[in-house]
Amino acid sequence: MSVRATRAVMEGPYPRGGTHLVVLLVLADHADDTGGGIWPSVARVARVARCSARQVRRILRDLEADGVIEPDGSAVGGRPGSTRRWRLRLDLLGAQPAVFGAARSGRGHVFGSESDGAEAQLRDGAPTEPAAA
Repeated sequence: MSVRATRAVMEGPYPRGGTHLVVLLVLADHADDTGGGIWPSVARVARVARCSARQVRRILRDLEADGVIEPDGSAVGGRPGSTRRWRLRLDLLGAQPAVFGAARSGRGHVFGSESDGAEAQLRDGAPTEPAAA
């Protein structure tokens, strides 16, 4: 369990609430302090989040499209047939709300009023700096 990861999710600007937030908190509870090492089964996440396994799979796809989680270890998150490993993007969970949804693959939406170059920052892997007010 990582207090740092859980706190980043609870206090961060991630715009989705409800079950998306609960699933993200379950993942954060399984993370190490770097945001990695997450590999609970879909069934476990569903049990803790009190939703169906199908809904967890859909939410995991949404979280990946939003850019707040990514496969850890390999492009698919582990070897075929094994539980997928995930990593929380702690740098994005502490970023400006405009960053979320600016997917590197062209999917998703940019939340907030302006992207402030969020797409380029996600693509380049550079940390997001708060915009000057």
